[in-house]
Amino acid sequence: MMGFGALITLFFKTADSAFQAASILLTIMIFFSGIYFPIEFLPSYFQSLSRFLPLTYLARGLQQIMGVSQLKPFNLALETGGLLILSIILIIIVAKKSSWAAK
Repeated sequence: MMGFGALITLFFKTADSAFQAASILLTIMIFFSGIYFPIEFLPSYFQSLSRFLPLTYLARGLQQIMGVSQLKPFNLALETGGLLILSIILIIIVAKKSSWAAK
């Protein structure tokens, strides 16, 4: 999630506008990631969308850790590793694209 937050900052000039966009994006991601209700309750096209949201895998991992769903160590490690790799890639992209300068 940190990588997406950093990526959003590339598209906005002020912190306020980046914060508002991030809030909207986070609300949408929470709604479609299975946090409010199971993904199976969504129409099939939204279920397909949820596969591309990193929050889906975070929610699934937390459900396994807390005992809400069956713990599958390999899947948990795979999804956690995938989220970590995605975050690192996005942070590297933002670091290369950003024009921030120390003042």
